[in-house]
Amino acid sequence: MLMRNLFLATAAVVTLTADEGSAADLPRPVTKVPAPLPTKSWSGCYVTGGGGYGFWKETIGFSGTAVGRRAAGGGWFGTVGGGCDPQVSGSWVIGVLGDYDLGGIRGDVADASTLMA
Repeated sequence: MLMRNLFLATAAVVTLTADEGSAADLPRPVTKVPAPLPTKSWSGCYVTGGGGYGFWKETIGFSGTAVGRRAAGGGWFGTVGGGCDPQVSGSWVIGVLGDYDLGGIRGDVADASTLMA
């Protein structure tokens, strides 16, 4: 019983006096003042662009001798643009934008009566 009480008393003293260890040769961490946050701004300029290739194939009404239509084609397309948006006096933003779309998609449409001849 005496050993058990001595063990519990020692455990209580160790628990109550436990602290982080610190070495004498290690420097203490320096706490720095955080840098000020940057001011938000919607100002900026940009350039845009995109492109691709498109194609289609369509067949309508080809059953037996019924008159129908066939259409198909393809080609490239694209877009370019740019602009600037300066932020003026607080929360106001004005902008200038220009863009241009271009493409070369071509196709053919054929009547079924000319295809069955």
